[in-house]
Amino acid sequence: MKVYHSFGVESLNTMMYGIRAAHAILSLMAVWAAYRTTELTTRSWKWAVGAGLLMAAHFALPFLSVRNLIEMVSGNIWIVAIYFLYRYREERSLHWLIAAGSVTGLAWMIRFQLAFAFLAVPFVLLYQERRVKPALYYCVTVLLMVALSGLVDYWLLGDFLASSFNHVKQGITEGVVYNTSILIYPAVILSFFIPPLSLLLFFIAGQKRFWSNHLVLSMSTLSFVLIHMLIPSRQERYMIPIIPALVLLVVLAMWQHRVSDGFLFRWKKLLYGLAGFSLVINVLLVGPFTFNYSHKGLVEPLIRLEGTSPKPTVLFVSPEESRIYPLDYSGFELINRYYLNDWHDLPSLATNSRGRDSIDYFFFYPNKREYLARYVDSVSQYFGPLKELFHVAPSTVDRILYCMNTQHNRSHEVWVYAPSQSRPYSLKSSQVR
Repeated sequence: MKVYHSFGVESLNTMMYGIRAAHAILSLMAVWAAYRTTELTTRSWKWAVGAGLLMAAHFALPFLSVRNLIEMVSGNIWIVAIYFLYRYREERSLHWLIAAGSVTGLAWMIRFQLAFAFLAVPFVLLYQERRVKPALYYCVTVLLMVALSGLVDYWLLGDFLASSFNHVKQGITEGVVYNTSILIYPAVILSFFIPPLSLLLFFIAGQKRFWSNHLVLSMSTLSFVLIHMLIPSRQERYMIPIIPALVLLVVLAMWQHRVSDGFLFRWKKLLYGLAGFSLVINVLLVGPFTFNYSHKGLVEPLIRLEGTSPKPTVLFVSPEESRIYPLDYSGFELINRYYLNDWHDLPSLATNSRGRDSIDYFFFYPNKREYLARYVDSVSQYFGPLKELFHVAPSTVDRILYCMNTQHNRSHEVWVYAPSQSRPYSLKSSQVR
């Protein structure tokens, strides 16, 4: 974003192109790590190419619409650390543990909760090596990187390790944001690999012959999932950092199943049928999820305000539920704004904002479409007659999530109004990336 600023670009909508490109480049680390780890383990370039291609396809799988989350970036870094740990297992050279610890610390900087994965690594090293030195090398390197992140926090936030302490404090003091099942994470993982194939894949990976040969990969992954399950506040996206490791785990488990003449390779029609079904489902989902983005109703109206001068005044009307609005999409000089989060606040809000002619645009976010007329009528009593300018329907992503859980997920559908007698600012057409 600073590079964009240096060239005079201040549109957050435009910046997203560069941000997504940077994250796409970072995703190549996972492709390389999956290829190299598989090649190292299987001694087969065909299986290595398959692992690399599967990890590359992982970039385009249906959750692409949330590609910019830090969870995505941290997962791509964590699998590089796993590769270095595999190199240490093969070569017994301590410099690979230093490399693994350095990359682990970098993953920590980006996503604090990845600590739940690498907490298992020192114990695995102690168990496998029967000596302290390898685990000590790894831990000291990780701690040095954590200290470096603490210095970065001091520079940016004013306190040593401020971001890490904030995460811990938030976990202890914050209430449950989402009331979800304790089994949500196994369900998310199984769904990602598409059942019924995913059930067989993880059954194979759960065999002692596999996990005992891949303790670092299997135990770190298991630790990450189980500790997350114990935390009361559970969100689906928290599993994203471990997906690259799971892709590698599945590939290596299938390779061991193959060399052991496992049942899926004896009954190839079953294997091809299940794999084909999963492939078809993924391909069908790629289109609608790739060419959409979530929270469309929150983003697009603000993009249409970008570049208006002077900045207009907007009233966000969402009395049934307060929302978080991505205001920077309207430009880095924030718009003038008021929020109606409770109907009881409407009279005082009209007074504080000087009533009629004080608001240029009204963004209505009714929880149900049939509430819109009531919303407009209630606001009109204090701000005068209103006319509709445009309507932003839910994106495919928002619509699907809303249908899956209407009580929790909002559709973010919005209707934009302006005073009937005013001539509102010139708005951009709908050209949202």
